[in-house]
Parts: sequence; C-alpha cells; structure tokens
Amino acid sequence: QAGGGVIWHYVDMLIANNVIAHNHAGWVGGVGGWGGTSTIINNTITDNLGRGSIDLMGGTSTVANNIITGGTYGIFADPGAVTATFRNNCFYDNYADFVNLPIVIGANGNISADPNLVNDATGALRLTPGSPCINAGNTADAILTYGDIKGAGRVLGGIVDIGADESDGELPAWNVIYVNGSTGDDAKNGLSWANAKKTLQAGMDLGSQLGGEVWVTAGI
Repeated sequence: QAGGGVIWHYVDMLIANNVIAHNHAGWVGGVGGWGGTSTIINNTITDNLGRGSIDLMGGTSTVANNIITGGTYGIFADPGAVTATFRNNCFYDNYADFVNLPIVIGANGNISADPNLVNDATGALRLTPGSPCINAGNTADAILTYGDIKGAGRVLGGIVDIGADESDGELPAWNVIYVNGSTGDDAKNGLSWANAKKTLQAGMDLGSQLGGEVWVTAGI
C-alpha cells in the first residue's frame, strides 16, 4: 500500500541508472520516502500509479537527469516537509507534473517533452535517435562510475543524456521470432521464415529468452 518501486524511511538514498516502471501503490508510485537525504539521478520512471512517480514526504532531495512520464503525478511532496532541487529532468504525460511544489519546467534544464522511448530486444526502455533527452542532462550530477541500463559508459556525446539509457545514436534492435506450423522445425533458430519454429510454445519460449515479437502463420 505504501510503496511501489522503491521506498525508504529515514535513511540516505542514492537511486541511479534504473528503469522503474509499471508499479502501483496507494502512496509511492515509483520511488519515494520519508526523511534523510535522497539523490535520484538518471532514472527512467514511467507508468507508475500512486500519489507520485516520485513521492517526497520529508528530508532533502536532489532529483536530476530523470525521465518522469506516464504517472498519476510526476512529483508529489508533502506540504512544507521537503527541500528539493530539480535539474535537467524530462516530464511528459503525467496527470500533473508537480503537486505542492513550484513548477520548475523551463528552468534549470527541466523540460516537458516526449522522450521518445522504445523497448529494445531485451525489453529495456531505450532512447531513439532524435530524442530531446539526448545530451540534455547535467553531467555534473551524473554518477559516471556507473554504467547505463545497458552496462555501457555514460557521456557518449559530450553531455550526459537524461534517463537510464545513454544513447549510442542507433535505433535499438528488435527481434522477430517466426513460427510456421506447416513447414517449421522447433530445432531451427526461429529467426527467419526459412528457419521458423513449428510450435507456438517454442516461439514464445525463444521470444521470452531473446525479447521481441513472435510472428505466426495463419491457422496456428
């Protein structure tokens, strides 16, 4: 009831380079907590339902270089209980971006724009070329000793990207698994019609392993 993705209680927290998605709770939707000093850096926080994608109920927080999208509220703060600094975050498609805090979009590098996210073959949320989040973060806030969500290094284009992914400038790969109930063979690799799997279960098993879509012929 209290917490969705990550919750803390009177401790200092560093939350960096994570995808935090599809959580649902009565209070904290994505991340949040009470007291302490929290540093929330270079995360992609998307499609979390609760009081806030980031729910601050006390203490001091630095929120920088995050994508905050698709939530009930982007940032929810208990009135008068929070000291927070926001730098170079991207807000998009939240019911409201800030509750009980000044709206800082348009200041300190905070933007409101579609981050243009797409799932790659492993299901990870990646930036597509042309995303407004590319080279739009604050490099001084980034934790450069940590890799991004792919395990790659940070700051590939001179300035750190906003979110958990550091774009390499390429469209993320997407696998297609092929299933043909007539001519397929479950011993084949399933990566083309010529090498299609025979059964839907074999295709789904491979799709779960590699990520991507499963295409089937009619009649299965």
